[in-house]
Amino acid sequence: MEALTAIGLIANIIQFVDLGAKLVGSAKEMRDSASGMTVEDKSLEEVTIEMRDLTLRLEAPKTRASSQDERALRLLAQECRELSDQILRLLKKIAPSKPNSTLRSIRSAIRTIKYKDEMRELEEKLAKCRSQLHLHLSRLTKSVIVKLTRIALF
Repeated sequence: MEALTAIGLIANIIQFVDLGAKLVGSAKEMRDSASGMTVEDKSLEEVTIEMRDLTLRLEAPKTRASSQDERALRLLAQECRELSDQILRLLKKIAPSKPNSTLRSIRSAIRTIKYKDEMRELEEKLAKCRSQLHLHLSRLTKSVIVKLTRIALF
């Protein structure tokens, strides 16, 4: 029984050291970067901003959607924008308030680990939303092309 306890203790120590190494690495990367974010978080922020901006353009509130496909596209765009906003709020919450501060970078690295599952879940939802948005845009584009072809033939 003592051997199993020793193995369990060693496994816990290894996990602790691994977590510590990840924290130190992330904190150093945040402190050294101009934005105060890791490369991964900065990339996610840029992609999310692009997605949010695209969905804002798709939500033209002044014009009325003429077809069911357009209404579905606008609803989907709204959902994607809301997910984008959630991700951007979470990234802002995680980012250090003073990018060059070692202590703030360590705190930020801890928050990154704390919110890792929530961030992954939001990223997955946004990816699904993006693929659905692509499908709807393709379908809508195809119907417009078919209509234009019919008009050109007459």
